[in-house]
Amino acid sequence: MSSQAPQLKEHAFVVFVYNRWGLSIPGAEVTVLVDGQPMASATLRGYSDTPIMVHLSEAVIEVTLRATVPASEDLMVAQAISRDATIRVDVGSYAFTFKEVSMPQPENRIPSWFQPAGFACGVATLGFFMWLAATNVTQVTFAHQAVIALGMALAAAFIGGDAAAKSKIPFFKNSPIAISASGGIAVFVIVFALVSLKWPIKESPEQVVFNHVRLHGRVLDEMSKPIVGARVTVEGRPFLAETDTTGTFEGDLPTVTQGALITVRVTHEQFASGATTVAVQGSEFNLADIKLTPP
Repeated sequence: MSSQAPQLKEHAFVVFVYNRWGLSIPGAEVTVLVDGQPMASATLRGYSDTPIMVHLSEAVIEVTLRATVPASEDLMVAQAISRDATIRVDVGSYAFTFKEVSMPQPENRIPSWFQPAGFACGVATLGFFMWLAATNVTQVTFAHQAVIALGMALAAAFIGGDAAAKSKIPFFKNSPIAISASGGIAVFVIVFALVSLKWPIKESPEQVVFNHVRLHGRVLDEMSKPIVGARVTVEGRPFLAETDTTGTFEGDLPTVTQGALITVRVTHEQFASGATTVAVQGSEFNLADIKLTPP
């Protein structure tokens, strides 16, 4: 009698491979084995639940599923890890959990441009700092302080986050985004405080406005004798006075800001006109003697 070929039946196995946070591990390889012999295999892609199809004899009751996580820097796995599980063929699905795989969660992944961006911010900030020092800036503003602090904070945030993601910072490799944000904020506060101490913002003194300023002065000739009847005016302002027999004049100049420059002009029909420019320092202001010469 001729022996009858064993009947084969198609089975579908859906296998999930999770990390310690319950996230699917991309690139994990799953193999279906019967009596130690591989029957089918597949590489998982992210969260894909595509079943592994395999034809098995009706006599096969159990199969062994082998999940292998390859060595990968992205997965933070130094060497490949394998794990086996035996299930009945009628179960059809199984989930592996690799707690030793501590790949960063998707929301904590660091873009590849973080490191070069950090170096660029650091170089730009250093250049700005050197420019301030070279130009001997005496009046540092809030904008200057903020630019330096922000530049250093961005540099620290980008470089620190990249280092944490690459496991270069102990205990923080699983939270690079948190390290990036908190480190950047801390550096901003520290640098801003240091820059403020080094270059404090000098507040401009409050301007004093006088309702009127009493001007006093004397007009003399080249022999230091008083000139009588000289006409005294202030350019651009409503002021007019005339010297007396002692060559002295006085008058009120309305609404003057302390420190404002005024030009006092003196004219006389027998002398060439003269002028002097002074800064107003008080509500009572004495001018130096103004001397006129013959025309």
